[in-house]
Amino acid sequence: MFFRRRRVVIPEVRVSHHDAAASAAAARLLGALVALCAEHEASYPAIISLQHVNGYVRLQLATPAQNAPAPWVASADGCSWHRHDERFKVSTRPDSSGLAPSSGLVAIGLADRPTMLVDLVRARGLVGLDGQRAARPEIAYRWMDEYSRAPWSRVRIVALVDLPELSSALTVTMTIRNLITAIESGSPGLAFVRTLPAGMDGIDLRRALKSPAGCWAVVVLDDTEFARWTFLAAANGSVTSDVFPPDPIVIAAEAPAIERTR
Repeated sequence: MFFRRRRVVIPEVRVSHHDAAASAAAARLLGALVALCAEHEASYPAIISLQHVNGYVRLQLATPAQNAPAPWVASADGCSWHRHDERFKVSTRPDSSGLAPSSGLVAIGLADRPTMLVDLVRARGLVGLDGQRAARPEIAYRWMDEYSRAPWSRVRIVALVDLPELSSALTVTMTIRNLITAIESGSPGLAFVRTLPAGMDGIDLRRALKSPAGCWAVVVLDDTEFARWTFLAAANGSVTSDVFPPDPIVIAAEAPAIERTR
């Protein structure tokens, strides 16, 4: 019996969704946090995501930290920091010399109003792009654009494995073995893979991504059970994930910790 492998087709028209103003605002905030941490001799936190709701900014951290420099406030468990910042959406592009040491953040949420920035490198494993199959290539292209243009990004390579239809001036084509070697080299990068290979190639790729010092994010466009984080692409351009629920953030005036409403 023969099975035909399903292939993802990129739409003919590609539209950049990069929001330069929002990126500049986030970069200003992260750059200011770098300066605050240096001033207070505090370690810069390992940021997984950044969310701005109702004048508050919340950072979800990969490693709990209680030493948040004012005006940032750490949650009771140290897994997140928050601060009040009404100016977030109207700031100007910062000096790149003060930007945070992030490999890259990409927007997820509603198509016309992204709710969160997420650092895909922090998955320390494969990132799955699921949901509407026809929408996945456009989301992939959007993330490429954000990685390459965001002021904080250190990504210099966007690699493609078996995805010639996503090829652009931003990309290079690699084999799985080339990709593994690039990940192990320690330089930052972003890769899109059509299908997770079977056998040792797939095992070695997942092992390379687990390194705490890793600087790569690898997104798989075909379904895979080995994804650490999975995002759902919708036909209208929205990207959501159970790992990063879009619940509104509610911060009580008398309480420093952030609570989620259900």
